[in-house]
Amino acid sequence: MSGHSRWHQIRHQKALTDSKRGHLFSKMARLITVVAKEGGPDPEANFKLRQTIAQAQSMGLPKDNIERAIERSRGGGEGDAFSEVEYEAYGPGGSAFLISGLTDNTNRTTNEVKRILNDHDGRLAESGSVAWLFARRVIMEFDVPLRDTEDTELNLIDAGAEDTILNGGRLAAVISPEKAESFERALKTKNLNPSSSTFAAVAKNSVVLDTKTRTKVDAMVEALEDHPDINSVSTNIADEDI
Repeated sequence: MSGHSRWHQIRHQKALTDSKRGHLFSKMARLITVVAKEGGPDPEANFKLRQTIAQAQSMGLPKDNIERAIERSRGGGEGDAFSEVEYEAYGPGGSAFLISGLTDNTNRTTNEVKRILNDHDGRLAESGSVAWLFARRVIMEFDVPLRDTEDTELNLIDAGAEDTILNGGRLAAVISPEKAESFERALKTKNLNPSSSTFAAVAKNSVVLDTKTRTKVDAMVEALEDHPDINSVSTNIADEDI
């Protein structure tokens, strides 16, 4: 199963420097506040919040930061000021991107994303022209001893996983968003607990870039990820992690 996964292009985040970790923590805390404001501050009753917290925890966001972010959602302020945005874009060599973030000024963020893309030979795409290249999925990872991998894979598929991936000693389950809550419930009956969980836009097909083009695209992705309003960048680039 995992050895032949069609989701092999799912990427895992690189190790972060201290400065970038603090930058990411701020973004995740803001996202938690907005998600809690939209669907309620109780993670048990708000699946998106529960998954966002799990993602933040997997990145190392401290519990106190998470609790403060949720508490901010109970009043006004930040949770009201920000809205979610998503941009579709093309880059060099047939590369395609979904760029997601939060902003308190859509015009500003759009213009700055355009500038970053233009600086690296990319461009914004019309709505819908790129999104169909990606599948929206929830990815849950499990720390499983190698000897238990096959049995755990079978349990994950039985619980509703669309596929499984074995990567770097971790077993990941790919779940459609519509089945994620029932999958969570089924995990409890099998005594399985994910070590991390995240929302992902996974490319249905991937492109391979030459070294020169890859370097240019890597620089563009890094610039986008460094922008304070951008939370994630998904690509259809094959093989190496961005």
